Amino acid sequence: MIKGIVYKLKCNKTGLFYIGSTTQKITYRLYTHKGKYNLTSTNKILDNNDYFYKILDERIFNSLKDLRALENLYIAISKNKFSDININKRYGLMNDNMYKIRRSELNTRKIKCIKCNKIISFKSKYKHNKIYHNLENNEFTFI
Repeated sequence: MIKGIVYKLKCNKTGLFYIGSTTQKITYRLYTHKGKYNLTSTNKILDNNDYFYKILDERIFNSLKDLRALENLYIAISKNKFSDININKRYGLMNDNMYKIRRSELNTRKIKCIKCNKIISFKSKYKHNKIYHNLENNEFTFI
């Protein structure tokens, strides 16, 4: 069992944001983001020196894998081509029970198609693109 935090860093100037997770104190994790060995894409936010952070979730997890899975869920829910700077962040598989719960939560979320303004469920995104947009890549926003 580990205590974990999922957090969001957001630049006040550009609107760019980064979602991360840690088992450390949040203040220490932010300090390490500013270090010269930082391998995340947060520099695009921190270099402006005008940002804030928000704790999205804090709880006890069975494993680090479960913490990363919740982080991925927040990334998927917050996905926005113009402001999300999380790069290729996908961690290992969740345990079966957590996967079912998280997938169910995500699938029931409502999204809006940018091209046609239809409100649909996240689960029907592929079908919507196939029927209405000939499988083109399409933008959606969560509502």
